[in-house]
Amino acid sequence: MGKSAQSEMSNPLVDRTEGIHALTRAEEENCFKELKKNALKKCEVPIKEFVDCSKEHNVTVAWSCRDKNKAMNKCLNL
Repeated sequence: MGKSAQSEMSNPLVDRTEGIHALTRAEEENCFKELKKNALKKCEVPIKEFVDCSKEHNVTVAWSCRDKNKAMNKCLNL
């Protein structure tokens, strides 16, 4: 019925025998999705702390939650 994810991502015109190759659009999107999922899972605690702080300090979130924002960004950028 439908194609598998691997067959949709493979490009028959690209030689995959070499160790390094350019990613197709579908491969690139899948990589970004996987990276985002892993980052959100790894940084769940700092993200939750920042979200909770931002809910408490609507207008002054930039000043009040600065430390939590920096911790969250540091975790996500690792």
